[in-house]
This record gives sequence, structure tokens and C-alpha cells, in this order.
Amino acid sequence: MANLKRTYSGQFVRPGRADSASNLNTEWMQHPTVAVAYIFGIIGVKMFLHALSVTGLTQELQWTAVGAIHTVVTFWFVHYTKGSPDEFSQGDFDGDTLWEQMDGGVPWTFKKKFLIVVPCILFLIASYASDFASEFLIVNLICLGLNIVPKLPQMHKVRILGINRTAGIDDDPRNKQD
Repeated sequence: MANLKRTYSGQFVRPGRADSASNLNTEWMQHPTVAVAYIFGIIGVKMFLHALSVTGLTQELQWTAVGAIHTVVTFWFVHYTKGSPDEFSQGDFDGDTLWEQMDGGVPWTFKKKFLIVVPCILFLIASYASDFASEFLIVNLICLGLNIVPKLPQMHKVRILGINRTAGIDDDPRNKQD
């Protein structure tokens, strides 16, 4: 009796379980070449902006723009868009952003640390390229904050001021009226 076959229900992601192979929305992130493609994407944006430098884009403006573009794109796709396009997930991930779905919600995995370190490095590069000029430093700090704060474990499933709240999913059960 001890060697019973696992049931179908064991394939779903449970909180505290780092196995996200059953979530097709995040399964592609398990592949090691995703990190390489991510870095090359950032370099590609920088090269594109460098090609536009004939129009007057300076190095400090280019690196600040790379950080701002990175912030907008990653915030939208990783921290704002919710749910899973996988029709077989039975709505299990409808109230979760991509960040909340990654690694089954377990904080501080290698992949999540990598996605926290990259914006920090972009901030340092952009700040150094602008020689820490205050006008660029303020923009770079805002971009860094928008990249790092949503990734903190304390912000897991937190909707500030109800922004990006899903009715029926993100409702606080303590405020329920009978």
C-alpha cells in the first residue's frame, strides 16, 4: 500500500512548493537560456538607442532610457498582468501576477534573485554613465524602486490602493458583508 501511484491533483502548484512545472505560464522561465536572452534583450535596446545617438542621445540619456524602458516592460509583464493564458490551469492563477506564479510563490530563489540583481546593475550603470547627475539619478532611483519594491516578499499579493485588484479574488474576507 505504501507504493501508491501519485494522483492527478499532485501536479498542481501549492503555496510553498517550488515546483512550478505544472504552470505553463512560468514553465518557460525554467530554461537557462532565458537569462541569456533577457540580457541580450537589454543589450539590444542599448544598441538601438546607441544607433539613434546621431539624433543627439548622449550616453547618460541612453542608459537612463534603457533603465526606464526595462522598468516599464518588466513592470507591465511581470507585476501587473495577471492570470495564465493556459486554459488547462482551471483558473488557479487568475489572481496572480507572473512574479507571484514564479517558483510556486517561494521567495528568494535563484531566478528571483537574478531578476532583482539586473535592475540594480542597470541602475549602477546608468548612474555611473550620468556621473551621478541629480536629474538622471532621480529618474534612475524611481526606476529602481519600481523594479525592486514589487519583488520583495513583503509585497507578495499586495495590491496598493486597490490597483490591479481582481474582484472576487483579491477581496479581503474580513470585510465581507453577510
